[in-house]
Amino acid sequence: GKTGSGKSSSGNTILGRKEFKAEASPQSVTRKCDKADCKVDKHHVVVVDTPGLFDNNLTSGQVNEELKKCFSLVSPGPHVFLLVLPIGRFTKGEDTETLKLIEEVLGENYKKFTVVLFTRGDTLEYAEVSIKDYTEHECDEACKNLIRDCGGRYHVFNNREIKNRSQVTDLIKKINIMMEDNEGSCYTREMLPVNETKINSPVCAENINQ
Repeated sequence: GKTGSGKSSSGNTILGRKEFKAEASPQSVTRKCDKADCKVDKHHVVVVDTPGLFDNNLTSGQVNEELKKCFSLVSPGPHVFLLVLPIGRFTKGEDTETLKLIEEVLGENYKKFTVVLFTRGDTLEYAEVSIKDYTEHECDEACKNLIRDCGGRYHVFNNREIKNRSQVTDLIKKINIMMEDNEGSCYTREMLPVNETKINSPVCAENINQ
């Protein structure tokens, strides 16, 4: 996700503790990839927090350099990418360009391993709108297309309720279903576009071991 989307806060929600630095800022608070782990039910979950790698003011070369710094944190590779989007902030122009950059760097196959994670779920709670109604009736076509391309997988976090573990266990259930569909495989360097195969390690994200 982009700077300010709530990546670090979402990582903290998954962990159930404030591990990653998170604050309201137009500038990226996370300067380097960082890793932490936790137990969610019976699952050992490893979360990697990244800087705002896919802001559209970065070139694919700059993105690759940052990703290479993250690679050593994940082995054998990520089982899932969480594409973090704040409720109400997906814009057809800027965010569509961001998605193009993601695909340029990771290739089309990344969508097979992606769950769209909406943040600021408290705004939906305040408006008494369910995430299902939001995705079907209130978000724009570009956002709907993104969800469709990611196999219809989406979830929502209220990061103000970090101790609400049900939202985390529900996410893990969705990830497990995706992993079953993928036969337990993870994202590997062979899935990178041909011009990116010089990167010799899997891309960082969340790694779930059952």
